[in-house]
Amino acid sequence: ASWKEDPSLNWETPFSKSKNAGGNSPLMELAASKSFYNRLDVAILSANTIKSEGDSKVIEVRWDVGVVWPNPWESRVLLTGTSILTVREDTDSLVLLKQLDRLDGNDAKDIIGSLSSQL
Repeated sequence: ASWKEDPSLNWETPFSKSKNAGGNSPLMELAASKSFYNRLDVAILSANTIKSEGDSKVIEVRWDVGVVWPNPWESRVLLTGTSILTVREDTDSLVLLKQLDRLDGNDAKDIIGSLSSQL
């Protein structure tokens, strides 16, 4: 089965969205990030189906994103969090309908707070 993003995908994230990379596509934003950071590593640690109705599922995914910041010291940063994905099963693919990203920590939307203790 292949993976597709619905054209009307609803994506809420603390990460910035570029206007050039599509802005509303998690996979396109990830690809665009590779050109900025000296290194980008993404690890999917776990996935758990939390709701299933008909051909739709809600899945919680735990992830780590590590980057090497593009500065002379090549600072390394690790962000951890979860994404809640709503997907629909089509005959030959999974279609991403909604994605809600949250960072671990006190404020799930505060990327600066998550980074500040590491820089």
